[in-house]
Amino acid sequence: MGPFGTGDKNVRGERLINFAEERNLIIANTLFHKPEKRMRTWESPDGTIRNQTDFIMTSKRNMSKDCSVITKVDIGSDYRMVRARKVIHSRLERLRRIKRKRSIKINTEILEMHKEQFQLEISNRFNALEENKPTIETFH
Repeated sequence: MGPFGTGDKNVRGERLINFAEERNLIIANTLFHKPEKRMRTWESPDGTIRNQTDFIMTSKRNMSKDCSVITKVDIGSDYRMVRARKVIHSRLERLRRIKRKRSIKINTEILEMHKEQFQLEISNRFNALEENKPTIETFH
């Protein structure tokens, strides 16, 4: 959790923080200093209770550029939309994806041991398909 959380944490809030810590996630809503009205995501119908209940989590802190609540959009609900701006370096992401590709090591000895069993199973499946093959007469 970042330094700019709001309100008191309840049991669910503690669970969310534990979930994020276990999975090395950052709660993006709490990274940026915002006015109170830009942090509250839920308001009771009578307007007396306001809470921060919706969160955006990310695994990379440096990718989050901004996170706030959209106050001007009326979606006909007591919840307000949360938005986040992310910085994605396309060249770096492309390089990371290319580097992730690893050659697959195949154990040919195991394949040879199960070769006959595999061929028999495939043959049986094709035979079952041939036996249940519909003819033109079955559609009339």
